Amino acid sequence: MSNDLVITALRLPATLDAPDAADFHSLSAAVDQIKRDIWHNDDRLATPLARLVSSRSDEYCERLIFLGQVAGETVGYCWAMRYLKDNPNSAYLFAAVLPQFRRRGYGRAMLEHVERLALHNGRTVFQSSTEHPADFDLQGTGVLVPKSGSGAVPLDSAAVQFARQAGYELELVERFSELPLPLPPEKLQAFVTAARAKSGDGYRLVFWKDRVPEEIVESFTTALTQMSIDIPTAGLDSEAEYWDVARLRKDEADRVAAGQGNYGCAAVDRASGEVAAYSYFGYHPEKPGVLSQEDTFVSGAHRGKRLGMLIKAANLQRMAELVPQAEKVITWNAAENEHMLAINVDLGFTPVGYDGEWQKISSETQNGSAQ
Repeated sequence: MSNDLVITALRLPATLDAPDAADFHSLSAAVDQIKRDIWHNDDRLATPLARLVSSRSDEYCERLIFLGQVAGETVGYCWAMRYLKDNPNSAYLFAAVLPQFRRRGYGRAMLEHVERLALHNGRTVFQSSTEHPADFDLQGTGVLVPKSGSGAVPLDSAAVQFARQAGYELELVERFSELPLPLPPEKLQAFVTAARAKSGDGYRLVFWKDRVPEEIVESFTTALTQMSIDIPTAGLDSEAEYWDVARLRKDEADRVAAGQGNYGCAAVDRASGEVAAYSYFGYHPEKPGVLSQEDTFVSGAHRGKRLGMLIKAANLQRMAELVPQAEKVITWNAAENEHMLAINVDLGFTPVGYDGEWQKISSETQNGSAQ
């Protein structure tokens, strides 16, 4: 039962080989086991260094992680994340239990622990996520469709049942897709040529690794802010993230510290110098076979010109030269994001899973009384 569970705040070590790193490695082992149990591969696993760097709090985001242990043995974990510069009402919460320790109340106890913590910090909108391989009938009767009406998750999933029993509602589904590599060079060039024919000569492509060039950095941060506004979020309580150069440079430095290479491509309007569109890949040398297609954004004033296809295909051409050992690209898109999904389908991406995005609006205040 959950009364034998001890929930302890995780103290992050300075380095992976620090004397006090044992608890962090216990957390990492638990995270990896749970993800492998879902996906049966390591594609969605962070490297230990990347996990350590991304777990640290900073001036933009507070991250609090807890180990769930019974008699000194790790049975699960939970965490609470809240942004400090924007989205002041919401917190991202997560709890997970190793398969061999489930159905004992540990998951519910850990989730309630981080919910209470979020309330204490003045957050009343709780958000979380679940992961599901695409091994179910998306159009069948045994699915739960989000409020947005796009995509679905399997009703018989233990994670779905857990979220619903805890009072969370499914707001959005993201399609998790995969593109086998390499692509035929002539196919990629055809995409670039067709996109160029639509976009015309009014845009130049700028490429970079790890650090956005100074010549476009101010405009790039404007595009980052606008993406946080334009990205489909369905019924999720989500406000704009305001980016400036300092925030971008901090994010870039963190990615480098995590061992990730970041390969960006932007379409820049020749007339105004504005970043009209951007896209980038993340790559970890410790996972040589996998590229992660990260954000892709096209500014509203420049849509309808095939810039999304242009920057994605051009960046794929570049990666074929720089990282020829990559065997696949993985990416996520909101199931309702028809335009970006259409580009991915044309390139050859196919769905391999679906992520559920959940939300719960608390009826309590910080002191626990009803509103």
